[in-house]
Amino acid sequence: MALSNRNVGVENFEDEKVDSEDIRKIINKIEMYIHRELKERNTISSAIIDIETKGGKKYSCRIDKPSGSGRSPLTWERLVSKFKDCSSLVLNEEDSNSIITNIRDLERLSNIKKLMGTLSLGSKDHI
Repeated sequence: MALSNRNVGVENFEDEKVDSEDIRKIINKIEMYIHRELKERNTISSAIIDIETKGGKKYSCRIDKPSGSGRSPLTWERLVSKFKDCSSLVLNEEDSNSIITNIRDLERLSNIKKLMGTLSLGSKDHI
């Protein structure tokens, strides 16, 4: 998805997008395996990406601390953006913003009943 769209959000995983011809072409060019450098015990969250272009150029990148992991947590802004994207299927914007505010000020909430209700039930009709 990232190669095709440069951005990956919830909407990219709808059946028609995942099954599109463009995505299938990309998938057929991907080879996945455990890289010899990552067979060590402490490399579970690491990844090495090797890309070879049609012209023969090779690019490589190793990630040992993926964004959003415990060793590289998301910034508050990126976390909010990801929450809004993921929750957009079940929450309206007003409830999403209210949850974000309540989570940011969680220590000051006297009661979390409303917050938990919205989180568990959502505010949009379920499909």
